[in-house]
Amino acid sequence: MTVTDGSEQFDVMTYQVTNDLDLASHVLPADKAIQADLSAIRAQQEKKALEKQRLEDIPMQRALINSQLDRLREAWSLLPNKNPKASSDAEAIYQEQQTLNQQLLELKEQEILIKLNSR
Repeated sequence: MTVTDGSEQFDVMTYQVTNDLDLASHVLPADKAIQADLSAIRAQQEKKALEKQRLEDIPMQRALINSQLDRLREAWSLLPNKNPKASSDAEAIYQEQQTLNQQLLELKEQEILIKLNSR
């Protein structure tokens, strides 16, 4: 059998061409599998980097919420009537405190989940 490569011609045995084609037909799927594996590894590395960053951000977020809570506690201490049902100011402070406390709980939950997922 004669094979042409550009302007060159080669005489080769038929079984050699068949072997080369068989080999090529196995290389392409293997290459695609490797590419898929590399993509999965990259995605996993990106996920871990994001989780690490989120974990590093939690103390700063917690400090910010705690400073807001401190400000609200100070405002609460200045109220003449501390009954949330009797004063709209007291109600607003109470609701904001509840929201911030919920955010603290959610941060703790995120921190636990990130640590569990990184094991």
